[in-house]
Amino acid sequence: MWLLICDPSDDEALWARARLQDYGLTPFEVLTADDFTSAQRWIHRISEGGSSISEVRLQNDAVVRSDTVTGVLNRLRKIPSWGPMERAAKTDQLYAAAEVVSFLVSWLYAFPRPMLNVPSPSAFAGRARHWSEWVQMAQVSGLKTKPLIRSSRHGSSDEAANRFPALGEFENHQNVIVVGKETIGADLSIGVREACGRLAAISETPLLGVRLSYAEGAWCFAGATTHPDLRPGGTEVIAALAQALSGNEP
Repeated sequence: MWLLICDPSDDEALWARARLQDYGLTPFEVLTADDFTSAQRWIHRISEGGSSISEVRLQNDAVVRSDTVTGVLNRLRKIPSWGPMERAAKTDQLYAAAEVVSFLVSWLYAFPRPMLNVPSPSAFAGRARHWSEWVQMAQVSGLKTKPLIRSSRHGSSDEAANRFPALGEFENHQNVIVVGKETIGADLSIGVREACGRLAAISETPLLGVRLSYAEGAWCFAGATTHPDLRPGGTEVIAALAQALSGNEP
């Protein structure tokens, strides 16, 4: 069984799931944030040796167990809106939210690999990074970058003091999707494609969207996302996802 974990409004993920089923990835179940809030029972066991199992019984009595899953497409963004947490005293809500996040991250992490993307302490799918960190990793990966301006003034909100060039400042731009070892996008040089792949590897993000903009005769890094829109990649991105989620990458 394969599993999609996403927000209810993630149309891109639901689009991909429908087409992955055509590639033979069945059954392909879906868990949304709404399913989390209405679940009857949660189980999360961690052994002394460090191995763990996660299980959830949904409102319709269906049971999802981590040890029955072959691969996971994880696109969850938000903390589920839990009624009991929202009814807590305002002074306790931040603490309650932190506990929910800690539990969900650990619960999600127990699911097997391949997982696109693995949860982290800073995000449910992948890792939340400041744009300056992405720029630094892009440089290490071999992508050309535009100047990054940072101010040492404490609490500065001056746009001219802390900024990265907006897409409108470039001649044109395009989005690239990296899935495992595959880079999907318009015509790009081998060097740029390989650099995008290295960025995904360095950031430990097997499913990565990279924004490139053309300036001064070269493609430059203009941003990255752990939740790329998959639909522009069409059949090519679906084939790459099917390969990655089946563990059959070359």
